[in-house]
Amino acid sequence: MHEDVDIYTRVSSVPQTDNKSLDEQERICRDYCARQPSWRVDKVFREEGESARSADRTALQAMLEHCRASKGKIKHIVVYKIDRFSRKVEDHMALRAILKKMGVMLWSATEPINETTTGTLMENVLASFAQFDNDLRSERSRGGMRARALEGCWVSGAPIGFVNVKDELKRPTLAQGDKDKDIVKAVQKFFNEFATGKYRQSEAHLIAKKCGVRTKAGIALSRNGATGLLKNIVYAGYIQNGLTDNQLIKGLHYEAAIVNLELFQTVQAVLSGPGSAALHLSPDLSPSGRSGAIFGVAFAGNRLQAAHQKGDIQPTTVRNAP
Repeated sequence: MHEDVDIYTRVSSVPQTDNKSLDEQERICRDYCARQPSWRVDKVFREEGESARSADRTALQAMLEHCRASKGKIKHIVVYKIDRFSRKVEDHMALRAILKKMGVMLWSATEPINETTTGTLMENVLASFAQFDNDLRSERSRGGMRARALEGCWVSGAPIGFVNVKDELKRPTLAQGDKDKDIVKAVQKFFNEFATGKYRQSEAHLIAKKCGVRTKAGIALSRNGATGLLKNIVYAGYIQNGLTDNQLIKGLHYEAAIVNLELFQTVQAVLSGPGSAALHLSPDLSPSGRSGAIFGVAFAGNRLQAAHQKGDIQPTTVRNAP
């Protein structure tokens, strides 16, 4: 009597080469199944371009539902390698528990896992190594992103009004969106309107809507989205975030800034509330210079004064991209 088998294959990007391609994974899994006399492949589930960092994957969930619907018909699931199934130990264990409850066994076509004590130990070790490899890649990737950010690069999706581009040295940066100048003008209008000091922070999303600022999906900004945009110094040509360890870095996109620094700092003072003080950059910071300092005080409703009163405020170094 035969036992039905589902095959699960996955790649996190398309195309992937060598023995990690979907077709090659399927071929190896089918060869493995063919060596089991009573096994018969019922269905193949192909995960095209989804990461194993999450169990919420289209083909994986479809396979689990197929197993449930089979009511005991599916006895085995075969994967090319354990890391194709999951790259997080807790997800792996949770998925294995679900399969076990349905009476389904998990097998690797290239690794020695089974229901014996040694086979279970090997499976746990392989699942741990899959997560270790994934975590190591993430750590290296974040390290690379941090190094780029400290150079003044922009390493994530472009904010509203900008597009992702690369400079002449192939470094990731930002440029104003040529295809939609209206949104750039809308962002500028939003900053200028809010800088008048006539509005509260809680009204920012209403002003953004009035000025025509929308997300890239064409949706009006939320309250947090509107204030987040106004507080993002990337619009003034600088970068300051977790990747820069909150250091202020002059961005490679400095010349493509959507608003000038004085306007940006005026808006920060307004956001801080009446009578609040806000630090601002010295306006004589040269775009070609390698460092500068934050000086002076800006008050809500007042024009910025580029004065540095010795002893009042300690200057904060600003790093500039090479």
